[in-house]
Amino acid sequence: MKPKHLAPMALLMMTGHALRNWFRWLVLVLIVATTRNWWNRWVALTILGLLGYELIRAGLRYWRFTYLLAPTGITVTSGIFQRKVRHIPYSRVQTLQRQQWFFLRPFQLESLTIETAGQETDKGEASLLAVPPSVGDQIEQLRQLEAGALPVTSATDAPSVPASASAQSQADAHYQIDSHDLNLYALSSFGVMPIILGLLYLTEKIPDNVQHEAMAYLAHLAVLVVLSLVAFGIGISLLLSYLGILARYYQFELTRHGQTLTTKRGYFKRVTTSVKSAHVQAIRIKQTVLRQWLHLATVQALVASNAAEQEDDTDLVLLPVLPEADALKVMRPFVDWLPNSVPALDPVPAANRWLYIRNGVLLYLGVDVIALVASWQFAPQYLMAVSLVAAILPVVGFFQGRYASRAAGLLILSPQLVVLQTGRLFSRQRFFVPRKAIQSVTLSQSLWMRPQHRMHLAVNVRQGDGNEEIEVRYLQEATALALRKWYLREA
Repeated sequence: MKPKHLAPMALLMMTGHALRNWFRWLVLVLIVATTRNWWNRWVALTILGLLGYELIRAGLRYWRFTYLLAPTGITVTSGIFQRKVRHIPYSRVQTLQRQQWFFLRPFQLESLTIETAGQETDKGEASLLAVPPSVGDQIEQLRQLEAGALPVTSATDAPSVPASASAQSQADAHYQIDSHDLNLYALSSFGVMPIILGLLYLTEKIPDNVQHEAMAYLAHLAVLVVLSLVAFGIGISLLLSYLGILARYYQFELTRHGQTLTTKRGYFKRVTTSVKSAHVQAIRIKQTVLRQWLHLATVQALVASNAAEQEDDTDLVLLPVLPEADALKVMRPFVDWLPNSVPALDPVPAANRWLYIRNGVLLYLGVDVIALVASWQFAPQYLMAVSLVAAILPVVGFFQGRYASRAAGLLILSPQLVVLQTGRLFSRQRFFVPRKAIQSVTLSQSLWMRPQHRMHLAVNVRQGDGNEEIEVRYLQEATALALRKWYLREA
């Protein structure tokens, strides 16, 4: 077999990636050269020289990059002067991510990212920028063949029918998002906050004279007009957040083929991520307080790979939104070690809940002191506004602590499964963790906690290339010790 080059579209993508790294510096040079009257032919020639260098470098990278799909693995060769040859057995592939931007669709191309347990960065072990979808289909088929999921006896017998043509009919389990639930999910998102904060940040960058002129102009307008402008700005932010979520999870699908879970989502960029179910370390059911009121939940998987590139969090979203009561029932065909239902968890004792509230209030009181001192020393004109915010923050801390104390709890569901629940920043997270996936269990107890027989419990599981610490604080000592005993018992 002869190694293949990427599609010519990859050359444009490599060039775009290279120029993106220079963009901020190019803009800075243009601004400085214009404002300081440094603009001359030498500056122009320097900029053109850098652009030419990147174009030549991208062309050489494209010309020297090849890939080969062999029966036992994929071989990727790259490097301009120093050649780097990577051979990745299909059995070592943990995650296969397929991305198809809207500008690749007319050419029937997509980008592939291959991840293994041995990678050192979050960029994947190998990346194929522009290849036909048949390449991803073939890798997935050979990967399943290696795992024994396909009834064939040799690599030459691997099926030639594209997996996408019959994926749904051959799937062991299939789920597609409900449009009504997705609309509720988008409307209940807090994604509008970064947009509003971004607009406030840009406002601070407006010159003072322009701000004064704008404020003087608004002062002559009726109060109703000003309120209408504010409402219009918030409305636009909400609309952008809403449309962004709809585009991200457009036609979301989750399927299971043998031991492989595959998610598909996106409108402008169609992302397909395949991960082996054996690499799922834990399942997280997440709810903000608003979605708790709407009885909606998001299901995520903590995976031993970087499968969640560009997700809201660092975990792979398996189900963006569905009714809370149906979460386990819908997920069980995909992750068979999940229970059908969960009894009430053992909560943090009521006598210990005030400690959460105390910590929340003290934290914000500390922030208040720092903010007030800084404002008094460096910006006394804002002292009144800072004082008003400082008066509100301890109240926020009280309710955050109260919410977290009521959400925290755990339950040893079986000899092989534990359920832990935490609450933080008005968001409740329930983790289903198999015993075999737990890396360590840590118990901590201060001198002041010992007389009251209180303990902090932390369960560590692998997450991507790092660690996820699930901590339940101020448990009764007997409850924490029982979980440690459960974890340390003989298999």
